Amino acid sequence: MAVVLWKYSNPYAATSKLPVRKFTFNGQRVDIGQNLDVEVDARKNTHEKLWDGSYLLASFLGSDYFPHGYWKGKNCMELGCGTGLVGLVAWLHGATVELTDLESSLGRVRENLLLNVERLCSGNPALKPGCIAASALDWCTASDGRVTYDVILGSEVVYLPEMSSHLLRTLERMASLQTSVFIAYKERGLGEANFWQMLAEKQIVVETIDSRYYPSDFAHSTYKILKFSPLSAP
Repeated sequence: MAVVLWKYSNPYAATSKLPVRKFTFNGQRVDIGQNLDVEVDARKNTHEKLWDGSYLLASFLGSDYFPHGYWKGKNCMELGCGTGLVGLVAWLHGATVELTDLESSLGRVRENLLLNVERLCSGNPALKPGCIAASALDWCTASDGRVTYDVILGSEVVYLPEMSSHLLRTLERMASLQTSVFIAYKERGLGEANFWQMLAEKQIVVETIDSRYYPSDFAHSTYKILKFSPLSAP
């Protein structure tokens, strides 16, 4: 089952097929490696490519939606981190970040940490290498132990219907009533409506962030940034 890419016009579109893509966030260069030599579909190798939703969500973190200094000291987790762009940008803004994905998918994000962390820390003493790390998290087999975060981020993690209940359970386990959950989402017609129905049944409010906080090239796209609240298991 192929994942259809959304093509758009932005300053980085010309670099979409490069093995290392270079971005500027918070005044810093961020290099993101990807592997386009492997086949990518909805169930295979999605971590090897930088997706448009990740760029959208990473850009949103530095928008005026958040008050000045919001990210400083925040304990943050990225779900299904893939290449790790979103978590790296949250770290650049001052958060302590745990990047999570399946163990089999962590090679890509670990390479991107090597591409960025030491270099960025050497030029900015406010950045601490110990404040960002990658670890394995399988939504299907995660333990019942409860660890909560101030902010949970996820880009394009809602699309497989068979993962809906596992994703929701993971979010509930890692969110308190004070946790902010931001998800970049594009409807792909793969049965993900099941997830939104589960949220409605649990009376979880889904707020669509106003597109004025998106990069201008996303203002009229089918991508959305969603905020969930409240999201905590009883």
